[in-house]
Amino acid sequence: MKSIVLGPGESRPLEGHPARVLASSADCDERFCVLESRVGAGEGPPMHVHRRHVEALYVLAGELEVDAGHGTIPAPAGSLVLSPAGSSHAFTNPGPGEARTLGFAAPGGIDRFLEGLGLIASRSGPPDPGTLGELLAEFDTELVMSALPGPATTVVAPGEDAMSIAGNELAILADADATGGMVGVLDYTAAPGFPGPPPHVHHETAEVFFVTEGELTMRLGDEMLAVTPGGFVLAAPATVHTFSNPGAEPARFLGLMFPGGFEQYFRELRDAIGDGGLDPAVIGSISARYDVENVGAH
Repeated sequence: MKSIVLGPGESRPLEGHPARVLASSADCDERFCVLESRVGAGEGPPMHVHRRHVEALYVLAGELEVDAGHGTIPAPAGSLVLSPAGSSHAFTNPGPGEARTLGFAAPGGIDRFLEGLGLIASRSGPPDPGTLGELLAEFDTELVMSALPGPATTVVAPGEDAMSIAGNELAILADADATGGMVGVLDYTAAPGFPGPPPHVHHETAEVFFVTEGELTMRLGDEMLAVTPGGFVLAAPATVHTFSNPGAEPARFLGLMFPGGFEQYFRELRDAIGDGGLDPAVIGSISARYDVENVGAH
């Protein structure tokens, strides 16, 4: 897997489809993929189910209405739509404005599925049912008329499972238990002047940062980055990285961790120190249980 740094608007378009690729399945060793999309008023996919994939959408702007088979659920900006493997789901943008989303799925493949849909849509004439059926079957997607038995798609509202650690505000939007171990999702606001954690590596965990407000300062390998809203950073396993907020305004980002589990680190850290000081001994003891190796300032 390779690390990726993208500025706002640098994602790769998919022909004939509104989704754009931030990290492809090929980039991520087929473990996951990350996309961003704009959804026009009245638009959205039909009811469908993935038997092996967990799929999620974080609503960046606007609103979605989610059909999980038992009525619609509003998903305003700042909420997460989580569809575990085996959950039937559909969504639409009720309008009148555009909605923007950050989407991700694990394992990989969904980006190639959407690319295939785009290619079918770009051809003249009605889609060939056989070609569409083959694409659906290849990429673990089944269109359904109504919800099937299985886990429920849920909407995690902004602020759920919120906590404060050393002046920073965090909310765990999804954990390993909710995603079959595939991914953890964190909404993190770094306070002004926050020096950040020590430089560290994860040996198994891939970590994604997508900035939504303010400016985040990041180290990735030997590079120092200023990441602004819409900026995307994938820290591949074994890559030294850290982040800080030296500015005078809060910096907010969505953190994705593949596989899930690392999010529990923040719950333990909260229980250990809360709004107290960041004791290196305490941090080191907890870090050792969550695939974190601090490497110092070098």
